[in-house]
Amino acid sequence: MMKPRPSTGRRFVDKMVSVWSVISALIGIGILVWILSGVITRGIGAINLSFFTQLPTPPGMPGGGLANAILGTLAMTVAATLLSVPIGLLAGIYLAEFGQDSRVADQSRFSSNVLMGIPSIIVGVFAYTLVVLPLGHFSGYAGVVALAILMMPVITRTTEDMLRLVPNTLRESALALGERPKPAYLPGFSWPWPGSAARPHPCCLPPSIVLSGSTRCRVPPPTSPSRSITMPCRPMMTGSARPGGPLC
Repeated sequence: MMKPRPSTGRRFVDKMVSVWSVISALIGIGILVWILSGVITRGIGAINLSFFTQLPTPPGMPGGGLANAILGTLAMTVAATLLSVPIGLLAGIYLAEFGQDSRVADQSRFSSNVLMGIPSIIVGVFAYTLVVLPLGHFSGYAGVVALAILMMPVITRTTEDMLRLVPNTLRESALALGERPKPAYLPGFSWPWPGSAARPHPCCLPPSIVLSGSTRCRVPPPTSPSRSITMPCRPMMTGSARPGGPLC
């Protein structure tokens, strides 16, 4: 027969851990509220029509907007989506329907998982080496390549997971009714690419490395320097911003 042990010590440890967890959560929430309140109170006055229609001014000078950055971001997002979505969807279909547990499929899944965990700065350096150095100048193509690399593994893995959610009984029922297997694929095509398109844009470093800056309030040619919304944060992060100096 086991000898019962007093529960006083365990209850004390449990209470201490619970209290520490609550305190840690409150500290984290308080810091988040402090940051958000500072951003909102300092930035709400800059949200006007000029913010969306004018060019940026040098750091330290009032006024200006992000018109060229907004146009550049939209152009690069569309181009990267057109490049990455077909490849990612086809790869996901292959992994879910044809490759399954083969050696090639396992290696492809492993590569996709690794790409999803690679820091964005590594992708930016890779795109810089692959596109910027051979061309000899910054360009929108480099930004498209960097964003597409960040998007493709997300699309691939999401498509495969969605297709694997379709039960085999549903596939067999569709075949028994004379339908082609294609309808079973539709659930996996509905939403992988919008989520993947949103992944790279919070990452400031890839656009900063491979794009340089364009001050024209229009979408520049893909072979010329461009600008994205995330690029103005680079001088703020590195401390290189100065009144009257260039933004990037």
